[in-house]
Amino acid sequence: MAAPQHLVGLEHQLQVSRESALLGNYEASLVHFDGAISQVQRYLRTLDDPTLRAKWLRAKEDLSGEFQIVKEIVAELSKLRAGSKAVPPPTAAAPPPSQLLLRP
Repeated sequence: MAAPQHLVGLEHQLQVSRESALLGNYEASLVHFDGAISQVQRYLRTLDDPTLRAKWLRAKEDLSGEFQIVKEIVAELSKLRAGSKAVPPPTAAAPPPSQLLLRP
């Protein structure tokens, strides 16, 4: 049986979104996850069978959870980048701690 038209390319979309996240390309991952979730949502609108609908609703919730995790990673990275810009570089090189202890 062929996949319904609404689901064509979903497997590829999910694969790209997960691979992008694993490779640190979080923005691309979010775009692909969003597309996959939209595809599932469109498919859900066509379903009349309550059992099948419940399964796809659960799949959508799982995908939304993955999407949220990637969003949290992006937010955390943004905080880290902003924090590293806020810390001024040292003005003078401090001597190593071992030299501080050996001074008379």
